[in-house]
Amino acid sequence: SLNPVINGLHCLFLLLLLGTSINYLLGTLHNDRRDRSVLFWKSMPVSEAQEVASKMAAVCLLAPVIYLVVSMFTQLASIGLAMLITWRMDMNPVQTVLDNVDFLSLFRGQVSGLIIWVVWTLPVYAWLLLCSAVARRSPLMLAVGIPTALILLERLFLDSEYLVDAISNHMPHPGIDGGI
Repeated sequence: SLNPVINGLHCLFLLLLLGTSINYLLGTLHNDRRDRSVLFWKSMPVSEAQEVASKMAAVCLLAPVIYLVVSMFTQLASIGLAMLITWRMDMNPVQTVLDNVDFLSLFRGQVSGLIIWVVWTLPVYAWLLLCSAVARRSPLMLAVGIPTALILLERLFLDSEYLVDAISNHMPHPGIDGGI
C-alpha cells in the first residue's frame, strides 16, 4: 500500500499548519496592540469577543481547510507523478500505483484526523492567544515560560509529572495514519 507514503506528505503539511498557527496566534493580538491598530478595531462596530472569535475561527476553521485542500492536491499530484514515472518505465501505472492506493480511507482518515487535531489543540491555541493579548514584549517567552516554570515547581515540590502529561496530551503529534 502506498497510503503510508502519501500520509507522510500530509504530515508535513500538518507540521506546517501547526507552525503557522502558532506564529499567527502569538503575533495577532500582540502586533495589533504594538502598532496601535487595536484603536482601529475598537472604532469598528465589532465587539472584542467577536474579534477574538474571528481570529480563533481563522486558525481553527479557515487555515485547516486551506491546508487540507493543498495537501490533497499535492498528494494527487504526487500520485500522478508516480503514475507518469511508472508509465515511462514501461510498467502499467494503474496496476502499479492506483491499485496500491485506497483513496477513500486515505482522505477520510485525513479529514477526520484534522477535525480531531483542531479540537484537541484548541486549549493550546487559546493559551497562545491569551499570551498574545497579555505579553508586553515577547508572547513566545510568556507562552513557554509560565508552563516551564510550573513544570519545574511541580517536579521540585511534588515530584510528579501531571502537568507535563496534560500538556503533552494536547500537543499534536501526527501519526503514520494521518491522525494525531
